[in-house]
Amino acid sequence: MTAERVLPPSMVPSTPGATEAYAAARTAPGVLDGLYCHCDCAKHFGHRSLLTCFESDHGGRCDICMGEALLASQLASQGGSLEDIRRAIDRRFGT
Repeated sequence: MTAERVLPPSMVPSTPGATEAYAAARTAPGVLDGLYCHCDCAKHFGHRSLLTCFESDHGGRCDICMGEALLASQLASQGGSLEDIRRAIDRRFGT
């Protein structure tokens, strides 16, 4: 999995946290691709994973998407497994 479809920095929304969230998507695309997005964009927009949120401006306009991406990137950089990251995301953002 690559980050080739993640929006480039010049197209990232100017909302607070968006720059960091898109950078996280570029840094850990394989992790984000393995995560469900709890804003339910899969139901409403047909997104296949959290990574898909950052292939448009959606990820930078949604606090849930940004929060999940930042947490996932942080945990991945600390050596967390995808399963551990999923559990942490589900605990924090799941309903």
